[in-house]
Amino acid sequence: MNRRLADSEWVILKTLWGQPPMTMKQIVHAVRAKHGGVEWSYKTYHTYLRNMTKKGLLTAEERNLKDKLYFPLVTEQDALYAEGQELAKRRGFFGSVGRLLLAMADNGQLTEQDKTEMTALARRFEAES
Repeated sequence: MNRRLADSEWVILKTLWGQPPMTMKQIVHAVRAKHGGVEWSYKTYHTYLRNMTKKGLLTAEERNLKDKLYFPLVTEQDALYAEGQELAKRRGFFGSVGRLLLAMADNGQLTEQDKTEMTALARRFEAES
């Protein structure tokens, strides 16, 4: 995968990752349960799923005339890698992930979990040196 995902694509893929294949109805229900602020219509879901299938992000297996089962073709790791590559390329950070993280920390954008994960990563780097 060599491009960033749209926000809608992230929402749908995060719903599908680690789950058995799902029908559109199941995806709608799961997205609404996990992301309360998402209020897409069924037509919007249908459009997103069709476009994601065309882009090679999903595959759809027909169950019957009205239902398809959707499977993700992109792993979470591949999506995160592509996102990281794009962020690192942004001009404002001159390709430095460190600068990006420092800017986020300075602006109070890091959660406690982010800080914990960064601390563990720093310790791992230290141990590898």
